Order: sequence, then C-alpha cells, then structure tokens
Amino acid sequence: MVRPNCDICSQPLLRDQPSVSCHICKNLFHSNCTTTPLAQGCAEADRQSPWTCTPCKTTSSNDNLILILNELKSIKSQQSKSDEVLVNISSSISDLNSKVSQQGKQLSSLGQAINSLNKQLNVVTNDVKAHGKRFDDLETRITATEKTLSETVAQSSSVKPPMPPSINDVVMEIQQRTICASNIIIRGLPESLKPQLPDKISDDKQLVANILGKLNPSVPIASIVNLFRTGKKSENKSRIIKVVLSSCDVVDTVVKSYNHLRATSPDQLTGISISRDRTFSDRQSIREVYQELRIKQASDPNITVRYINGFPRIVPVTNIINNTLKK
Repeated sequence: MVRPNCDICSQPLLRDQPSVSCHICKNLFHSNCTTTPLAQGCAEADRQSPWTCTPCKTTSSNDNLILILNELKSIKSQQSKSDEVLVNISSSISDLNSKVSQQGKQLSSLGQAINSLNKQLNVVTNDVKAHGKRFDDLETRITATEKTLSETVAQSSSVKPPMPPSINDVVMEIQQRTICASNIIIRGLPESLKPQLPDKISDDKQLVANILGKLNPSVPIASIVNLFRTGKKSENKSRIIKVVLSSCDVVDTVVKSYNHLRATSPDQLTGISISRDRTFSDRQSIREVYQELRIKQASDPNITVRYINGFPRIVPVTNIINNTLKK
C-alpha cells in the first residue's frame, strides 16, 4: 500500500514517523512539519485535542470574519435606523418645544391684555359709582329743596298774603320755564331691578324709546338728550322719569301725540301718563286750579280742567265734546 505524502514537505509518510491529521480536511502531515505539541514529543496531546491545518484555519477564520462583518453590518444598519428614529424624535421634540414656547408667548400676551382690561374696567366702575353717587346726592337735594319750598310757601300763605314777585324771581321763573320747555314727565314706568346706575338708565331709556315709538308721529330715540328718575324711592310706587328732549317742538309733538293716542287707543298706554315739565310756580298754579275745580263742581258737575296752550283752564264738558266731534 502506498503511503500518502505530507501536505507540507511533500515527503512520504512512513509508518515509524509521527504524523497528525487535520480534523477538517483529513489530510496527513509530518508531526515535525507542524507546530503541534507532537512535534515536541507530546503525541498524547495530539490525540486528545483536534488539530487544524493552516489552510483550513485560514478558511475558517475568513468564514468567521465574514460572519462577524455581516453581524457588524446588521448592527450598523440597525444603528442607522435607530439614529434616524432618534433624529425624527429629536426634530418632533424641537417642533413641540417651539410650539409650546409660541403658545406660552401668546398666553403671556393674552394675560397682559386681560390685566389691562381689568384695570380699565376698574377705572370705569369707579367712575360709574362716583357719578351714581353724585346723581343720588343731587336727587336728594332736589327733593329736599322742593319740600322746603313747598313748606315755605304753605307757611307764607297761611301767615300773610304772598308778596308780589320781584324782578329776580320773574327772571328766574322765565329761565326755569325755558329749561322745562324741553322736558317731559313720564309716570307709571317700572323701575329697573339692576344694581348698577348705568344699567338702570339704559333700561329706562329703552322703556321711554318704546313709548315714543308708539306715538304717531313716532319720536326717534336720538331726540332723547338725557333722562333720570326723581322723587323718593318707594316699594309700592315707581318714581317719575324726567326726560330731556332735543327741543320744545319735540315736546309739543310728544304731548299732542300722547293725548291723541290716549283718546283713540287707551289700551296701549295703560297706567302710563306723559305731561310737560313744570316749574314750582306752575305746579302751584295747577294745584290751585284743581282746588277751584273741586269747589265749583259741588254746584256744577259738568265742568272739568282742560289744558289750553299748555295751561290748565276750567271749561264746561260740553265744549270738550263739541271740539272732539269737530275734529
């Protein structure tokens, strides 16, 4: 039988020469040609542990290296994907932070605007309260003055005949009548339950505008210059409203239209009356006329009071009926 040659030195392998076999390719080699422990006289170690020749070692190492490189490539690919995900997450977080920052600025601006509005509202509220207090004080003073004048006149008339009016009194009366000529008095309108004075005035203005709108011809709300309640407050009775109109001609239109509406459609103004504004002297004269009427009606019931050119006169009822029929 022919012995094989050593794959390293290419010499025949004799029976008495130590040899080793590669556990991968199964080729035989002289022990002296290899680097195994058998070359140093350790044959038992060669038998117990597998040996690999250099070509097989290289091939095995290359395969392992390829596997390692493939694993590294896979790891690198996964790392790249992870990096992309992290970049996207970082970008999203950056955008979110930008939006949150922008919204924070907007909220800050909104908060500043609200604080500014609150300050302005406080200023307006204080002004309204101050004006309301002034109106109340003025109303109280007017009521007290009217009461004092009434008591003074009553006391003066009971003690001695009234003195002829002085020139100053006449001038003041003319001035007061000029002022009153542009005013009307409305009775029977319910008072607003709102706590703030501006809201009460707004409600009263709307009530007055509704009434003036029912007249024929109607009076626009722009004709109302000012209005306010006067008199003592009472739970059972609403105070009168004094309305300042743009001119005495508007007052004439309102009074005439009201009288016509009351005569033709009384249901539209139930419990409501409109009259001209009077000075204290005018009101006193009207009281005297009605006192005279009550005295005369005891003997002549067919008489009444009628306003002619804005002044009260005692006239027979038949005259009123005839004048109405003529109209």
